[in-house]
Amino acid sequence: MSQLQNQFSQAPVQGMLDLKAGSQGLIVEGIVDSSSDGGLVAGQPVKMVDSGALGTPPKFVECAADTDDVFGFIVYDIKAATYAVGDRVTVASGFGAVMYMTASAAAARNAKAKIVISGVKVVTESASGMCIGRFFDKPTADGDLVRVTINIGESLTS
Repeated sequence: MSQLQNQFSQAPVQGMLDLKAGSQGLIVEGIVDSSSDGGLVAGQPVKMVDSGALGTPPKFVECAADTDDVFGFIVYDIKAATYAVGDRVTVASGFGAVMYMTASAAAARNAKAKIVISGVKVVTESASGMCIGRFFDKPTADGDLVRVTINIGESLTS
């Protein structure tokens, strides 16, 4: 969604955090690793790379498969549309953050969600993949921008 110069407030976009008055989950500052293809965007799932010396910022790369071990999601920043290798990124992870994400299909409110790599989207969980949270809003179609609670590590079987 594009922003208009004369609008009263910014419309929600993918990767933007919401409900910040409560818990924001784990918010981590890091760097896009040199092994990344670059071109990371807000709301994109990332995984942490095992690199760097003690005390250095964590490094992140894009998830390449729906079954990857997701660390978190890139938080929207009004100053950057994409992130290249070496760029600073903010990542929402853990439990409690609420982020706007794009749904790839209709889903029930509070249904468990997992990532869809193509198109940087989320979908109702199935037996495969990693549960990344739950739908806070009810998407009705592919492309709906909805809020998702980030609960990294929640079991798909519970």
